[in-house]
Amino acid sequence: MNIETLEWDHYLCEKVFKIPVSILPKMQSSASQFGLIKSGSLQGIPVTGVIGDQHSALVGHQCLSPGQIKSTYGTGCFILQNLGSLSVKKVLSGVSAEARKSLILTVAYKIDGKPAVYALEGSIAVVGASMVWLRDNMGLINDFNEIQSLTNLFCTRFSRSICTLLGSQCKWFVHWSLSIYSKISLAPSDVGKCRFPNDRYMYFSSNETSVFRIKG
Repeated sequence: MNIETLEWDHYLCEKVFKIPVSILPKMQSSASQFGLIKSGSLQGIPVTGVIGDQHSALVGHQCLSPGQIKSTYGTGCFILQNLGSLSVKKVLSGVSAEARKSLILTVAYKIDGKPAVYALEGSIAVVGASMVWLRDNMGLINDFNEIQSLTNLFCTRFSRSICTLLGSQCKWFVHWSLSIYSKISLAPSDVGKCRFPNDRYMYFSSNETSVFRIKG
């Protein structure tokens, strides 16, 4: 989709992906009449809303005014900021050059008869998935509820400054930012290791790395 015209992009569809625009469905607003359910127990019920998962979270958290941000967590972490409903050129005028390179401009939603609302999206591929890695791949925990208590136990044994140093130095988990310039080939690394690290260190560093990437 061309996010300025809100129509199928003819160049991308037909030249790049070799898909005739004529066979694609009509573009409609997020809230509009899409049709009726054809079969099953819900047959005949109208479908009046279609919106992506992260965009629906933006609406669900009532981030309906420019500047408001939602951050939700699951396998990864997805942060969306409402940029308002001005033209693409105008909404981007307040976005730094660095953010334009590393974040994604997207159409957040559109209501019939009203201009489209745009958002800036930052996506981190691995956050909650790192906890699954600790459990399933490394066998260091049996239950996710263990993570916080073990992290706290680690921090009571060492000073906060040492914890922060160790956590910032350990990159056990690759937290890819899903953007135009993503480098999926990057491999995890563990640097700055000393005699202190143990399993609690890995719990702590996984949490610290998640926070570091989200804050960045």
